Amino acid sequence: MHPVVVRYTASPGSEEELGRLVARHWPALHAEGLTSDQPAVVIAVARQPGVFIEYYEWLSWEAVQEAHEHPAVRNIWDAMERVGRVEPWDGSYLVPPAGA
Repeated sequence: MHPVVVRYTASPGSEEELGRLVARHWPALHAEGLTSDQPAVVIAVARQPGVFIEYYEWLSWEAVQEAHEHPAVRNIWDAMERVGRVEPWDGSYLVPPAGA
């Protein structure tokens, strides 16, 4: 398993839409067989409306790359980018660590 933490920040006026997309994100990844069975943990940041933190586990490094090929996942990612900013905690999940 390869954990990831992502911060999503909504554009002004898009807070609810981004929240709905974040809620659909892990189920879409999981339906394509890309994540572990452990459901994502999503936190809405109380002091920063429109900011969400999501934690989930990719099944493998290959799953990260495969996600880009699934239309259902791409549709959610494209919509997220239209209504806000998507920031991996540090981006390190994009490249396997040595020995992975």
